[in-house]
Amino acid sequence: MNLESLAYSKTTESGSKEHQEENKETTFSTRGETNCISLDVTFPNVLENVSRRNTRLVSQYTEPVLFQDLALAYKDNVIARKPKFFDIHLQYLRLLHHHDFTLEILLGIKLETMYEHYEINEKILNNLQQDIGANRKTRNNLRQQFLRISPDKKDELRFDKTILKYTKIMLELKEKYLSALKNNKKLIHYITLLWTDIETLRSKTGHITAPQSLDILKKDMNEDEFNERWIEIFEQEYSDMLIKIEYEYVCEYLQYKELKSSKERKDVVKPKLQFDSDKIKKLVNSMVSDIINKQNIEMKLRTNGKCWKKLTEHNKKRQYFLKVYVDNVFVCESEKYSSTKNAYTIHLADSISIEILNTNKLVKIVLYENEVEISYVKVHLNQIKESIAHANFTIKNFVYEKLTVPTSKHVGSGYDMKTIAHANNIRLTSSNLFKGKLFTTFELSIKVGWNEKTTSNEEQVKYFIDLRSSISNLLLGKQPTVELLLDLVSRVYEKNVANYVKMLDALKGPCKGKAKTDEDTGEKDENLSTRLRLLHLRNTGKLVELQNERVPLVDSQISTHQLSALSNKNMNKKNDYEDKELNSIDLHRYLSAKYVMKLNNNLLAKIDEFLLQKTYRDVVRDFDYLNIRNIFSVGLSLNLSPTSALTRQQVLRDCLKDEQEIQITVVRAYNLYDRVAILDIEDNQSNEDIAGFKMRSLRPFLRVSYHGESHQTPTAVGCHPTWNHTVVIKSKLEPLSCININIYDEYRTSIVDPTSEQSFHQRRYTLWLGTVQIPLRSILEAGSMNGAFKISTTPFMFGYEPSKENKSSADVMQLLRTDTALILLNITTNISHLAAQSYSEPIVNNDKDDLIIKQINAFTSDYLNNFSSRHISLTFVDSSGCNRCITEFLQPLPVPDDSYFPKDPKRNESGMSKGSAYSKSSSSKSSRKKSIDGDDVSPFSRAGSWTKVETQPRNIMDAVIRYVSLIPTYEVLEAYVVTLTGVELLKVLNGSPLDHTLLLASFFIFLGIKCYVVIGWGLPRGVSSYVLVKFHQNQVVTVDNEVKKGYFAKTEGSSWYVYDAVSGQRYDIREIGCPLKTVSHVFDCENIWVNVQSSQECGKISMDLTKTSDWQPVFNKPLFVIRPMIETLYNPPNEVEELRIALESKIKNKIQKWRSQTKTVWNRYCSGLLRETLPQWEYWAFNSANPRPNPDHRLKQLMVTYKICGFPLNMPYANAKQITSRVKSTAIHVNDDPNMEFGLAVEVFPYPNNVLSVWVYLASIVKIND
Repeated sequence: MNLESLAYSKTTESGSKEHQEENKETTFSTRGETNCISLDVTFPNVLENVSRRNTRLVSQYTEPVLFQDLALAYKDNVIARKPKFFDIHLQYLRLLHHHDFTLEILLGIKLETMYEHYEINEKILNNLQQDIGANRKTRNNLRQQFLRISPDKKDELRFDKTILKYTKIMLELKEKYLSALKNNKKLIHYITLLWTDIETLRSKTGHITAPQSLDILKKDMNEDEFNERWIEIFEQEYSDMLIKIEYEYVCEYLQYKELKSSKERKDVVKPKLQFDSDKIKKLVNSMVSDIINKQNIEMKLRTNGKCWKKLTEHNKKRQYFLKVYVDNVFVCESEKYSSTKNAYTIHLADSISIEILNTNKLVKIVLYENEVEISYVKVHLNQIKESIAHANFTIKNFVYEKLTVPTSKHVGSGYDMKTIAHANNIRLTSSNLFKGKLFTTFELSIKVGWNEKTTSNEEQVKYFIDLRSSISNLLLGKQPTVELLLDLVSRVYEKNVANYVKMLDALKGPCKGKAKTDEDTGEKDENLSTRLRLLHLRNTGKLVELQNERVPLVDSQISTHQLSALSNKNMNKKNDYEDKELNSIDLHRYLSAKYVMKLNNNLLAKIDEFLLQKTYRDVVRDFDYLNIRNIFSVGLSLNLSPTSALTRQQVLRDCLKDEQEIQITVVRAYNLYDRVAILDIEDNQSNEDIAGFKMRSLRPFLRVSYHGESHQTPTAVGCHPTWNHTVVIKSKLEPLSCININIYDEYRTSIVDPTSEQSFHQRRYTLWLGTVQIPLRSILEAGSMNGAFKISTTPFMFGYEPSKENKSSADVMQLLRTDTALILLNITTNISHLAAQSYSEPIVNNDKDDLIIKQINAFTSDYLNNFSSRHISLTFVDSSGCNRCITEFLQPLPVPDDSYFPKDPKRNESGMSKGSAYSKSSSSKSSRKKSIDGDDVSPFSRAGSWTKVETQPRNIMDAVIRYVSLIPTYEVLEAYVVTLTGVELLKVLNGSPLDHTLLLASFFIFLGIKCYVVIGWGLPRGVSSYVLVKFHQNQVVTVDNEVKKGYFAKTEGSSWYVYDAVSGQRYDIREIGCPLKTVSHVFDCENIWVNVQSSQECGKISMDLTKTSDWQPVFNKPLFVIRPMIETLYNPPNEVEELRIALESKIKNKIQKWRSQTKTVWNRYCSGLLRETLPQWEYWAFNSANPRPNPDHRLKQLMVTYKICGFPLNMPYANAKQITSRVKSTAIHVNDDPNMEFGLAVEVFPYPNNVLSVWVYLASIVKIND
């Protein structure tokens, strides 16, 4: 039967609660065969289409059927499926390390473990020798037979496939044999070291009887036998080496012929067969020396079980057992076992069978020692595929992480071997065999799998399970009845007891406890709770409108007015800012953060709601090889695709709640600040001389922290140090945050004895050099992140200066700017395999935008079909929760008036911002009007009052970038966040990095600068956004230049720069320090260009957007109209003196609290000098092209008698907690010098819309000793 069409429909509810129905039709014809269809990516049209795979679905068509009937049949099929039974077989439990062990037992266990490896390795060597001999003999026989058959084809014999096959096997076996031989020598060495330590320990403790004895047998060969054997092996190995060279030549020649005969011929070089006899002999001599020795060593370890019992008599009190949980619900436990034969091996020989339902996902096995939980392992049921009959025993380790201090009687737990040896007052030669800290560890041999036999006896098993369930319900408080108890007793004893009178009388007693349950009890309890809350609020006077009203007893009589008052009060409880004494600025920051958080939470709730819904489309997408016939088959197997992005995201969310590992490998750093000569006056004695040259005194180290877990790297040397050190942080990843990496300099000062004038010890300080913050979310999305990260430093540091070390021409430093410091990092997690970037299809919002979204859908589908490994998103979600094209977020916005920005302190004594009202001169208005009307004027005349003679375009751009970077940024913790427009960000003052980029681009568009927003992958934010601007001969290219001179013309002297709107930095797109590494697509207010080049790396792509072969436009013509901004955007700044005083007071109190053990002295004179320099730094921040401010003559005079260490910190103001956290991370307060004094200056510079720039100048001063 031919099926003409098939339609799916889905009803969605719009914002106005009007129902709209869309039908997506796919027309096809079938003649009973299996075809492939492609589903439209826009069906269903919902925002939650967060993942998509470009696959073709195999489908088979049959008689038409309603989807409801199909779903019902599938549901019945699921219910009818039989439960499974999961078996756990236990073999043995071995104690690898225990805190109650003596040192002799610990060494003995390690000795036996090494000896087991030695015996296994000996068997491997013997087997490999036999296999190599047999394979060599087979190859030689084949070669001789081929020569007999075809003696004239001797040269072609080497290309025979059969001989090549056996040659490859022989060479692989020889490599394994040499590796096993080296491993054998290493094991013999380890066993010898352990046995030496055991004998030393026994002689010290005076033990006469030993539980172990090691027999070392040495077989010596005389000179003639050794020479004869050596020559024999040499000849054989020499012959094998020639065979290996010939085999490698044949492989290269065959590859050469394959490339030569291919259609796309390449310039390949024909290989040549070359033999270097001297080199071959030298290599074979080395191999033979490793294979044969004059003295062969054999070992035999003997164990005395009685001695083990004497050493471990107290261990008999220990009992071990296992508990099994299914989805965190306790199921059963094993029998209790104790050690009988020796101190550390317990033979279990036990098995457990558990019924597994279709909804169960996890089995947890917990190990107990004397009722104390040791550790547990988890078994994911979806990963178990084999039956118990075909499964193998595996080893699972249980680690007990409780710390126990080692003594002379016990080795303890959580300490390294050197500490244990020190507690026993002995020096061990085998301590290197025990890596890291030794925790109490158990090794369990376990086998898990599905029990097919138990599953077949389902009826009998189901009977006992139901019986157990009924008894459990009674124990949990279910009201019993006589009929129920009689049935249970009869089933337990397998005998009808209904006729026994005494039994009936005994069972009637428990059934008289309670009367019949009232069906309305739950409802009354709920009403009572509501009534009590209303009474409490009325009596406490918190609800004035209810003072004279009665509160009804039942729910039906509670008025709507009362319920509304209760609801409003509950909402007011959430506004905890009412209970805090917040000024207007802090209150605005708090409400803005809550507002943005609510927008993002609503978006995530909408997405999560979709992910919880299952439709037929989800079944088709998530299950492979699903068709109508298979649904009604008995052997239906519905397995979720392992590569599903939704599945990986769900597993990733579950993993965030557990403790995970973050691995940070610190490679090296470049361009760190170097010490000046003044700071080295007291540090010269600690410098080391190498070959007569004085080493640089800079000793940098890193402190890595996440969620309070902090680890420190070793100390390196120099301004370009190398660590190659890996830091592992174990912590719960949720809630997601940033990995904080702070770089410090370890500074040493010699303390001089006043009586002898000689230094008797040193005092160490940690001086802060810079910081790096890496969002963990970006690492989880990418799986791992490695590269050169920019170090955020301060513009000036007392006692430090930019590095002046000599650099070789081949060094990477030649390609870096002198003011850029980088650090090479490699960061990953133990759940990096769950990394998945999801793509969200946009929704159709209304009829007007329907064509635009459809075109974006079609373009995205075609692009992902051609570039399946790339991910793009051409829509953003606005504050209303609707998807909009990314170009709609760019609209020209007027820049703030320059009267609010700082003036040159050299020309203006105050150097402060002007606090007067916003300038509304007629010239300003007319200039804006001309700009909007499109008259031919200078592009930068659109900046209003910026049209001054001394104002350059670069100054306007610097001021605008600085203003945007001072708006607070929140950390993006989820894959989906709401995107704010420029106007919304100016009102809220709390946005994501993308929001800042859009605002900066909107300012540039207003100024007439031809700019783009570039989306790509960068460090450290992962998927990042920057503003892209082109410069020609150091002049920015404007819209007018594009029209007159040809913007995309290939001219010399042109370069592309990206602006980071968060940090306010500018980078050349091709420089090493640029955080943007790849480019996915760029867009402006008119169109979108998607990168279709073979590479996305910034250094390899062409930026000529006119080439459609490199950049494919989404729209053929501009679809969006630029609308001028009419409403007033800026408000005059508020007074900030109270905020400045509060911040300074809070920072002082915090520093004194952090230094609670030491008195903190504040130097007022130094603080006053530091405060006077802050207006200069603020002015320089807006004019970064100018020279940096230098300390004035008074500070220089102070530096003559005092050693000063400090720096100015600048940051946008979000709240006081962020300011104090930034100060604490510098560790300038970590100092125990009693003569140390501190200087502190805080200044707050206000700008329009209460955008604040906070400067904190910190310094520690100590008098220089004469």
